[in-house]
Amino acid sequence: MTVSMPTVRRLSATGAVLGLALGLSACITVFERPKDVKLYQFSAAPASDAASPVEASKLATADKQAVSLGDITFPRAAAGDRLLTVEGQEVSYIAKSRWSAPSETLFQGALVTAFARQSEAVDLVNAASPRRSQYRLTLAVQDFAVHYNDKGRNPKAVVRYQADLVRIKDRAVVLNQTFEAVVPAKANRVSDIVAAYE
Repeated sequence: MTVSMPTVRRLSATGAVLGLALGLSACITVFERPKDVKLYQFSAAPASDAASPVEASKLATADKQAVSLGDITFPRAAAGDRLLTVEGQEVSYIAKSRWSAPSETLFQGALVTAFARQSEAVDLVNAASPRRSQYRLTLAVQDFAVHYNDKGRNPKAVVRYQADLVRIKDRAVVLNQTFEAVVPAKANRVSDIVAAYE
């Protein structure tokens, strides 16, 4: 039996539409509805301000040392907008809760804001800044998660990263330091966990 070409095309189109319909129905059951998801951010770095060091450089003064902000890397599991949790060897995400922007974006915004508000000696700038810098700061975030290691106790927000200050002219590392903050949440609620990240 031979099948004419128009029939084959019709079957292919029907199959494609059916496949798309099934795929979309699967997405509806796999992904949470937006109204069921709560979004969180750092108060120090609202999503609208979590942009670039260019904004912070508007607060710059001539007597501050300009430092170029380089790469900020995150562990794969902690990157993105999901809130990562760790309990022993098990990692998971908090259901129905998201950061308002990727965690690395909020982290950069908080960093830039902190330097702009608190540092009397350093301005963080980026490559688009007209200010020339002799140094570049790069950060490798090693831990950005909620830890549930202590049974019966409230979780802890853990942020740990390695900072390298590199002299641009010869690429020499003039400072290499690891920073860590471990802050218990007041209660095992997402709002209190987010507050611990502050």
